Amino acid sequence: MIVQELTRNECFHLVAGNDLGHLASARNNFPYVVPIHYVLERETLYMFSLDGEKIATLRSNPNACLQVEENVDSRNWKSVIARGRYKELTGSTGERDYAWDLLQKRAGWWEPGALRPAHLHAGSNAVPIYFSIVIDAISGRQAIDDA
Repeated sequence: MIVQELTRNECFHLVAGNDLGHLASARNNFPYVVPIHYVLERETLYMFSLDGEKIATLRSNPNACLQVEENVDSRNWKSVIARGRYKELTGSTGERDYAWDLLQKRAGWWEPGALRPAHLHAGSNAVPIYFSIVIDAISGRQAIDDA
């Protein structure tokens, strides 16, 4: 097996070609990693969540990364880490609507972390939170079976 670096363009291509990754953040020196659906637009990741541990962690420390992978088998895979900063999107700037427009084009974009926003029951205090991570750094590797 040969392991080699991916180019910047190859990294963005892998992230753009997928919609499920693992979002990592940290609070009080403790890491927190969750699966999350996303959309990549230019060099910005757009995501959705309901308020909870993930959002509390990102609010306390906006540094975050998204790991995305493609696995054929244990000897043929690609993995990318995209690093950046959390930014909550608001309706006042139109960013929230823009994120919703992008995300709703993907099936199951609200999973696994929340109920579908349109189905939130009356009286619920669950407020959908849309956020972005502008990618500051991206790197990746791939393994190729040389046998």
